[in-house]
Amino acid sequence: FVNPPAYTYLLHVVFELAFGGRAGVGEAMATDRTSVFELARAVSAVLGAVAVVLLTWAGRRLLGRAAGLIAGALMAVAFLPVHYAHLALNDAPTLAPACLALLGVATIYRRNGYGGYAVAGLALGVACATKYTAGILVLTIAAAALATPVPGPRLRGLALAAVLALAGFLVANPFALLDLDAF
Repeated sequence: FVNPPAYTYLLHVVFELAFGGRAGVGEAMATDRTSVFELARAVSAVLGAVAVVLLTWAGRRLLGRAAGLIAGALMAVAFLPVHYAHLALNDAPTLAPACLALLGVATIYRRNGYGGYAVAGLALGVACATKYTAGILVLTIAAAALATPVPGPRLRGLALAAVLALAGFLVANPFALLDLDAF
C-alpha cells in the first residue's frame, strides 16, 4: 500500500485482454518481456493524453476557450507530464482522474449543482487510489464550493463529493478496506 494500486489493477485488466490472463502474461514475460512493458507504457501515455483533453475542457469551462487551450497545450509539452507519460508508473495515469476532478471543480464554481460535486468527488477518489498525493485536490473542491457566486448546495454538495470520493477510492483500491490492518 506504499503506492496505491488503481493503475496496477487497470494494467491487470489490459494484460488480461491483451495476453489472455496470468498464463499469457507469464509466457510474454518469458519470451518477449518488452511487449508487456510497451503495453503498460502505452496505457500510461494514453491516460496522459486523456488528461490533456480533460484539462483543456476544465480550463475552457472555468476561464474560457483560450485559457483551456493554453492549459492543455502547456500540459501537453510540460517536461514532467510528458516524461512520466511514457513510463509505466502511476504518475501520468493519476493526471486523468485529477483533471476530471478539476473539470468537476470548474463545474462547481460555474454552476454549483450536484453534478459538479459528483464528478469532482468520484474523480478525486479514483485519483487518490492511483497516487495518494492527488488528495491535495480536496482543497480545490472546497475552494470552488466556498467561492462560487452561484447559489446552490454548498454543504450538501461537499458532503456528496466526500461520500463519492470515498466510494471512488474504495472501488479502485478495495483492499484499503478489505485488508484494513495492512493498509
